[in-house]
Amino acid sequence: MKNLIALCSQIFFDSLFLEKVLSFYLYPFIEKNDKKNLIALFPTRSGFTTNIVIPTVLSHKGNMIIFDFKNEVYNATAKEIKNFGFKVYNMELDNVNSNNEELYKSDLENLLKENKFVLYIGIKEIRKIEILAKSRIVDFILGKVQELNIGCLTIFDECSIFFKYNENILPFVVDNRNNQFILKFQALQQSLDLVIENANKPNGIKIPEYDIFSIHLTSKDYSERSYNYIKNGEIEFVHIKE
Repeated sequence: MKNLIALCSQIFFDSLFLEKVLSFYLYPFIEKNDKKNLIALFPTRSGFTTNIVIPTVLSHKGNMIIFDFKNEVYNATAKEIKNFGFKVYNMELDNVNSNNEELYKSDLENLLKENKFVLYIGIKEIRKIEILAKSRIVDFILGKVQELNIGCLTIFDECSIFFKYNENILPFVVDNRNNQFILKFQALQQSLDLVIENANKPNGIKIPEYDIFSIHLTSKDYSERSYNYIKNGEIEFVHIKE
């Protein structure tokens, strides 16, 4: 990423940064290092993947799991990520079935043994997401990361659908001792439902605190937008006009 960065300046306490790339546009990227999950509130087509996820993936120095719709993140980052020394694996969730699941599990276990890895969980058919969300390969991955105590950042787009159709996933988000999550929701109520559900979990499960990152669009073409970051009750605000 160094060959792309013209300027990097720190904002938002210790978790969020702004970087200026050679195109001279400003994009925030997220560097989570405080053991908290982050709730990202971004409506559909508000630039979450392009303006947040891709810069974050190219800037993060640790292991990552990325839920990637239509291979958009993979196509934009995989080549450069490999140059950084990461082992890259692109798993198309659409292609996983009962006949080949064990082969995928074997590949994934080998991937998790690597010193540095990035796992893209691709979803091609968005209309099938409710079916794909039920895939047990997802909770297998998160379970292995937790079992092996692997430090990881998981960027979880449209996570509410997965939580709804696969109840095995949410406990890994709640118990985020080694795997921090960026949880993308389209609306505040979706995230509130998550927090409320967590509050009813049995004793012994630590309920994590959540930071909140959100966007406010002030122009239809996204050229002017504001980002708000809430951490420990404090609010930081950044306005970007291209």
